[in-house]
Amino acid sequence: MSSYVHSTLMPGEKIRYQTSLSIWSLIPGLIAGAILLLFSVVSIGFLPKEIDPAISLMMSGAFAVFGIIMLLAQVSRFYTTEIAFTDKRFIYKKGLIRRDVIDMVLEKIESVQINISVFGRMFNFGDVTIAAAGEDNAIIKSVASPVTLREAYQMSYAENKNRLLQGHTQTEHS
Repeated sequence: MSSYVHSTLMPGEKIRYQTSLSIWSLIPGLIAGAILLLFSVVSIGFLPKEIDPAISLMMSGAFAVFGIIMLLAQVSRFYTTEIAFTDKRFIYKKGLIRRDVIDMVLEKIESVQINISVFGRMFNFGDVTIAAAGEDNAIIKSVASPVTLREAYQMSYAENKNRLLQGHTQTEHS
């Protein structure tokens, strides 16, 4: 499957930094899904004998279905989220069927703020807020390596600003 970020690059545009969600932030959902799957197995053998076997089987099936849904939701969330800074813009995409996309030109971005919890510091993930002129803030939860993402923005912004200044200076001398 082709990456959304790569498929939307403009001619000559280069990716400066690309990241995803942190796998560590998905642990609670993965554990909950695994527990539900465990309950599906346990519920078959440990329910009182007075309960109809058909009801026991339905309960076990319900636990299994919800466990699988929780596990698939976490895996899907991880694999369908793309976050990147190019030399011209910021791109964020989440979702497979229903997509949410944020695409901001670097010149419009006013700040990149990070919020890292104690757990996030231990496992290198945090929330990133990107404030842009005239647009709603983009709040992205559980980004892997948020400090590196902010540094990539700063480098991309500086490179873009220098390129624009050089282009402006060259047109004045022409």
